[in-house]
Amino acid sequence: MEWDIPNKERISEKLAIEIFSSILNGAIPAGSKLPTIKTLLKRTNTSIETLRKALRILIDWKIVFKTRQGYFVTGDLTVIHAVRQSYIEQETAKYKAQLSKMACKTEISFELLEV
Repeated sequence: MEWDIPNKERISEKLAIEIFSSILNGAIPAGSKLPTIKTLLKRTNTSIETLRKALRILIDWKIVFKTRQGYFVTGDLTVIHAVRQSYIEQETAKYKAQLSKMACKTEISFELLEV
């Protein structure tokens, strides 16, 4: 029997999702400046390297951009909604795959709240 054990999600990826969730729920408003690196380090209790990797992920997703003044959240809600939709689709696919391994129905539906 072959085991199908996926690589664990990295802490930086989880942190990026947590920051993104804070943007989605309005704790960090679209178009605003992120807290300083020092403040984020205190809040997240992670290493600076983990935080930088998480910010890089958010930059790659076009959710955050960096200037000389710091990191800022995009004000483009279309981008934020597209990333949210993509994330939901990826996570749904993961859950469907796990459910099918357990011989369960894989019909999943979500009701999205407007942001």
